Amino acid sequence: MKAVLRRFVLAILWRAVRIRVKQDNPYVIVVTGSVGKTSTKEAIAAMLEQTGKPVVKTAGNMATDTGIPLSLLGFADRAKTKGRWITVLFKALFPQFPKFTTQPYYVLEFSSDTVGDLDFLAKHFPIKAAVFTTGGMAHMELYKTEEAVIAEISSLLKYVDKDGYVVVNADDVPLQHLKPTQSILYFGVKSQKKLAVRGKVESRDGTGLKCSFTCLEDKISSKAIEAHVAIIGDQQLYPLIAAVAVGAREGLTEKNVLAGLKAYSIPAGRGRIIKGAREVTIIDDTANSSPEAVIAGVKMLKPFANGRRTVAILGTMNELGSYAEAAHAEIGAAAARTVDSLVAVGQFSQTMLAAAKEAGMPATKMIGFPAPENVVSQLKQVVQKNDVVYLKASQNGMRLERIVKELMEHPEQAEKLLVRQGNEWQE
Repeated sequence: MKAVLRRFVLAILWRAVRIRVKQDNPYVIVVTGSVGKTSTKEAIAAMLEQTGKPVVKTAGNMATDTGIPLSLLGFADRAKTKGRWITVLFKALFPQFPKFTTQPYYVLEFSSDTVGDLDFLAKHFPIKAAVFTTGGMAHMELYKTEEAVIAEISSLLKYVDKDGYVVVNADDVPLQHLKPTQSILYFGVKSQKKLAVRGKVESRDGTGLKCSFTCLEDKISSKAIEAHVAIIGDQQLYPLIAAVAVGAREGLTEKNVLAGLKAYSIPAGRGRIIKGAREVTIIDDTANSSPEAVIAGVKMLKPFANGRRTVAILGTMNELGSYAEAAHAEIGAAAARTVDSLVAVGQFSQTMLAAAKEAGMPATKMIGFPAPENVVSQLKQVVQKNDVVYLKASQNGMRLERIVKELMEHPEQAEKLLVRQGNEWQE
């Protein structure tokens, strides 16, 4: 019965999408991959806004068969109550969309939880460009192997216009298996490939990084473009490099690109720097988690901290299936090598702690808790004055943004700065 109802709802939602797509005739750019999709989508949208054309983007991480229609219907969050769904369905049955005088850009994030999801999403849009962030082992419970992940990601290529283009992270090893027939733009930091755009961290301070972007695309000087951005390390640089590549291909000038970089704001819960009480600096990466993203996050922490004590509060990563135990051990060991103190939370806390100990972290530098609520009650025990604190875990069962709120100097700003602050989440 639930399956029948879901198909009925999806039919109504996607009918509304078809109506909007027919009306707008959009220039569609899709962002997909295992990690970094939302940040990359936001960076590209900020860049394309410098063209002066309308930009329509998916809200937050609403990148699924229900999330994308909700975004295009004007909703900023998922519907979780019967009353909200009634409102959604009414709007979908009698849609009214803004009318643009020029062709808009659609910047859409596509997520895949199972084989065939990208096929379903892509067939509804005339895709001009696809951006691939990473091809790592996220959602392994559903895909089982990295090859299956890459096969699913690759399925998007057949929907990209033959005269369109594909933007690929050249530093990501799994993505080297992609074989697009369209024009390809590589971007990265470390790769020896010929890159359309290369990014580099030039210097660091307590508010972010000074970065440079060397671009070989038309209209952009080969001289590096420099900008100060509120990020903490190389991993957060990739969405901006991808955005520069897209912006350059879409005809932006050097001045436009610099404006796009300055306009970008890290999405809530994706590595945002927040001022904490007692001179603490919070790196809020609580939106979601995967093994690759956690390891990259903790590696960025110590260089950014510049001598201050670093604390990683790491929680359970979901949807890893048989890989879960090994993955949590891997991030425990990574934390031991890169941070001063580890706080492990949730089902695999002891796995993380055991791996950290084996990797050489003293027992006095680590602690475990069964749930986030336990951490909140012990915050003064785990976080000291002037610490740099990094928090990351999966959404379901963790929601570490609640710990972030307790650490903030101005918790009244939580609704503006943190993920999952709507009434439905608070209830």
